[in-house]
Amino acid sequence: MKIIDRYIAGTVIRGILSIWVLLLGFILVVTLISELQSDKGSYTIGQAAWFVLLRVPSLAYKVFPFAALIGTLVSVGDLGNSQELVALRSSGVSRQRLTASVLMGASVLLIPIMMVGEYLAPDLQQSARTFRFAYKTGRIHMGGAGGLWIRDAGQIINIRTPVIAPGETARFSNVQIYNLDDNFKLQSITNAKEALPTTNAADGSPEWTLLKVSETVIGESRIREQREPERAWGTRVEVGLLSSAVNRPNYMSMRSLHGYIEYLQENGQDAREYVAAYWEKIYFPFTIYALLLLGLPFVFVMNRQQSIGVNIFAGIVAGSVYLIMARWVQNFAEAFGFPIWLVAALPIIALSSFGIYRLRKAV
Repeated sequence: MKIIDRYIAGTVIRGILSIWVLLLGFILVVTLISELQSDKGSYTIGQAAWFVLLRVPSLAYKVFPFAALIGTLVSVGDLGNSQELVALRSSGVSRQRLTASVLMGASVLLIPIMMVGEYLAPDLQQSARTFRFAYKTGRIHMGGAGGLWIRDAGQIINIRTPVIAPGETARFSNVQIYNLDDNFKLQSITNAKEALPTTNAADGSPEWTLLKVSETVIGESRIREQREPERAWGTRVEVGLLSSAVNRPNYMSMRSLHGYIEYLQENGQDAREYVAAYWEKIYFPFTIYALLLLGLPFVFVMNRQQSIGVNIFAGIVAGSVYLIMARWVQNFAEAFGFPIWLVAALPIIALSSFGIYRLRKAV
């Protein structure tokens, strides 16, 4: 049985890798073309290619569920097409044992891709966004543990907590602004609890408003501090472009998500986007297993009057529909305030149970 397990697992691994490379390559080409067609700022093909290259780990992580489903069904379907599944079943290998071998093969790839999604992809995704922002706007921009750093004329801006609110809009908290003179000498340091994009009442132009402001003014002979509840902020930084540089919750690591959730909850702010992304990360491996349990009965069915290709296609469609429905259920839970950890688990439990039932009934 160990030889059979290794053979089936190896077949599944090769199938997943093949589909994974094809899907990822297609997405990378589309992303590169989309970047080159962008009309903001001077963006060369080399810069666009570097941006796409930095996003490879994130895209690989995102596309893995589809690659695992399609690659597994195609590879196991090939075994059925060549009558190897019939031979295995005739020799006494149960469907449950075949399923365990398939899941073992998928697990070999699942473990490293989870490590990539937690430790490699978030930092490179943030680097890609900040790199893109710098070349699109012509401003120096860095991201990292200290938040976002931007240089705009005589100001160096540090946004320590950029938060994505519901609706994919960004809100910027814990803002620190270093004001420099023409000789790059520090004149003052402005701290604000929040920076909000607003509209100028006079001409309708976009501007920023700082809330809960404290400013330290550095003079020749003394340092003085002044406080204001709010203040208009004169800067050329566009909120739309700055929002595009903020890493989205679904690209962040579980460690970062946990920190953001605590910060938002402590400050009485909406943390639903981050909570949903956090539980999506936790349930990621279970989602993969549920998809495979749903799809495998389609290729285990021994029906001479139906093409194996039709069964594979049906399994792919069923898995894709599940992913769409799971996202819809999650959005429903966010909108109506249901416990996201519970609602996100229900489709996985239901799908796995249905898949196991179908496997037991497969002939």
